[in-house]
Amino acid sequence: MSIIKRIFLVALVVFTVIGLCACGGEEADNSTADSTVNSSTPAEESEKSEVESVVSKEESALASSEASVEEKPALVDYTVKVVDADGNPVADASVQLCSESACFLPAKTDAEGVVVFQKEEGTYKACIAGTEDYTYFEDATEITIVYTSAE
Repeated sequence: MSIIKRIFLVALVVFTVIGLCACGGEEADNSTADSTVNSSTPAEESEKSEVESVVSKEESALASSEASVEEKPALVDYTVKVVDADGNPVADASVQLCSESACFLPAKTDAEGVVVFQKEEGTYKACIAGTEDYTYFEDATEITIVYTSAE
């Protein structure tokens, strides 16, 4: 079958499907649509089947992408407060958060010595960047790290 005939048949099927969808639930239009479908040639049926297959695949892809968006885990706020030996907040301290498999970019504490990381629920530890003194979030989402100078 030539490419022009195939394009014509696909266009015919698409316009027929659009026409059927636009008809809503009117019975007179449905009976006309049924007679049109029943008088189709095998080639038209094949083309219609291909179009329905493509539409079905697109609907499946949309449904799966919507499902994957819905399945993203919720983010949890993991709060780290950095204080000095006297309990005073330490501003601009660089804090690094690590999971079991990776460490994330450090973030600076605010004027109250607090920094919040939004991550998926999991097992995390935090430290002042550049040190190896980790503090673990043991069944908590808030921890305090006591900053001690290197002196």
